Parts: sequence; structure tokens; C-alpha cells
Amino acid sequence: MNVNNILGSSVGSDKITKYIRNITPFYSYTFSVLVGIILTDGWLQKNKSNWNARFGLKQGMANFEYLWHVFQILSPYCQSLPYSTKNFMRGKFFNSVEIQTRTYPFLTNLHSLFYKGKKR
Repeated sequence: MNVNNILGSSVGSDKITKYIRNITPFYSYTFSVLVGIILTDGWLQKNKSNWNARFGLKQGMANFEYLWHVFQILSPYCQSLPYSTKNFMRGKFFNSVEIQTRTYPFLTNLHSLFYKGKKR
């Protein structure tokens, strides 16, 4: 099932209300995708200023097609398109692409399954 057909993309939309955030549907397929990615390269992040968590994934430019596929699945939950970043690791600069979702209560529930305190 393609979630985009049901929800549509929220990319480029302004802030959404707390009510909309709380009633946004979360499908089992999306849950499976998120769990699989969190077990590998993805992460969930909670800020001090926000009660809810967001999902993030960063990949090197060589893996852009994979990241774009993940973005197509998660775009109903994202505010922006994937964006490029430059990182300095082990004495070298690396170009990468990153996506992040908006914050949602269902991601906070998922966060509590993977993170105890601040550790993964």
C-alpha cells in the first residue's frame, strides 16, 4: 500500500496544528519501514522544546536512490524535500543527503521502544 495515495504529501506545507498532528494516521507498512531503518542507519530524535520525536535518515550521495525511495514512503510525514549536507569525518569531507519527518506522537511511542534515557 502506498501511503502517499491516502495521505498525500505534506512537503512544503506550513506548520500543522496539534490536532492534525494527533489524528494523522500511521500505517503498519510505515511502522515496518521505520523499524527496519532505525535498526540500521535511521534515528529518532526528541528535542527538549518538543514533546514528540522526529525520524531522520542520512545517506551518502552514492545511496541517493535508496534515500529517495524512503522519502517517497515517508513524504506525508515530512515538511521538506531531502537536503544535502557536508560532514567532516576521519579527515575527509563527505557529501550526503538527509531527510527528517515532522514530530508526531506515534514517533514518540516508537522512540520509547528504542531509547532508554539517551542511549539507543
